[in-house]
Amino acid sequence: MDVKAKSPNECSPQELVQFEALVLEGGEVDPIGLAGRIRCAVALAFLLDESAILGVAGLKEPSVGYRAKVMKGALTSIPADRYPFELGWVYVCPGIRGGKSKMLCEALVLHAPGRGMFATSRVNNPWMHATLEGKGFKRTGAEWPSGQNSAKLALFLFEPTEKTLQSSS
Repeated sequence: MDVKAKSPNECSPQELVQFEALVLEGGEVDPIGLAGRIRCAVALAFLLDESAILGVAGLKEPSVGYRAKVMKGALTSIPADRYPFELGWVYVCPGIRGGKSKMLCEALVLHAPGRGMFATSRVNNPWMHATLEGKGFKRTGAEWPSGQNSAKLALFLFEPTEKTLQSSS
């Protein structure tokens, strides 16, 4: 298996459709306007097995309104200049899970070296928490209800370290 990260402009129309379908399969995001948000992403990562796309993740530059909604929910602040990016839309097909989300997230963290990021995850998803924490994200703030399902969400922040800043040079 291989992971490829690229801008949405470098993706074929079929790749964008498959990316959206997998994100929707995860049931974690609002489907309204998703195709447009995907096309505006900073980078998209694809987990590939030969020509099949088996997992996806995205690096986004979220809107002020979305950022405010997350800040309000987590009872914290996410300064746009300190955390300009959001890591999200992480989904791996059920039959092959087990470490694959780490591969996707790694590709996107490397796509934005030296930059702060945030991510949200269901509180009942310890596998995603392990992935985020393994990439240097730290859980912060309060839990809040998801608008998409009955779960609560948690906020994770990624601070660039000297190590990540040096690797971006």
